[in-house]
Amino acid sequence: MKRNNTKIRLWYIFIGSSTALLLNYFVVEKILIPDPCYYHINKISKLMNLLYDFPTYAGGHPVPSLFNLIFATFLGGTIGLMVYKLICYIKSKIIIRKS
Repeated sequence: MKRNNTKIRLWYIFIGSSTALLLNYFVVEKILIPDPCYYHINKISKLMNLLYDFPTYAGGHPVPSLFNLIFATFLGGTIGLMVYKLICYIKSKIIIRKS
C-alpha cells in the first residue's frame, strides 16, 4: 500500500510541475513580455534579468533562464504535493466520520 501511495504522490508532483511549466510559458511569459523587442532599447529590470536570458541566438529577445525553469518546476511540484496531502487529509476525515 505504501508503494502505491508513493506512485500517486509522484504523479501529483509531476502533474503540478508540468502545469506550472505550461502556465509559465503560455501565461506568465505573455504577461511579463508583451513585446519582446521592448528590451532592445530599454533597460532590463533585475527581475527580468533573473528570470530571463537575452542570448544573441534569439536576437536579444527574452528566453526563460535555467533559474526560471527550476523555480517553476519546484513551485509546481510543491503545489502538487500540497494538493495530494490535502486530498489525503480530506479522505481521512471522511473515513473517520463514516466509522
